[in-house]
Amino acid sequence: MFRNASTIVQVASPPPVSALSHFKIMLLAKRTQMLSALSTLRGGSVGRAEASAEHFGRLEDPVTDTLGQREFEFAMDAMETEELMALEAAIRRIEQGSFGLCLDCGEHIGASRLQATPEAARCLSCQRALEAHQSHGSDRRIT
Repeated sequence: MFRNASTIVQVASPPPVSALSHFKIMLLAKRTQMLSALSTLRGGSVGRAEASAEHFGRLEDPVTDTLGQREFEFAMDAMETEELMALEAAIRRIEQGSFGLCLDCGEHIGASRLQATPEAARCLSCQRALEAHQSHGSDRRIT
């Protein structure tokens, strides 16, 4: 904590070493749970889209239903892959000693944020800025 003019600014501190092992256990458990659930849903280690390939090939399914379902399966597969990558990246940051530091500004990520979302790679301010930038970018229309 430090004083800046008339305001007191609270600076997040890095997680203690004992907390790092706690977070690593949480992340490994989340990864294991997710891989298990995906394996059950997919019927093995194949991707969601591949597991649904049999469904897509049935002649009685209208083309629009098949295409919509295929888009949904690819989107879900991408989200699951992204979540697994975030978990893996957080585990690597623990091993490299950079866990709890924001990738954008380098400040410490708050303990409450890490407790709620241990795979968080950014502090709340930088995450909000990133999401605002992404949402503005997707609103642009190409003419």
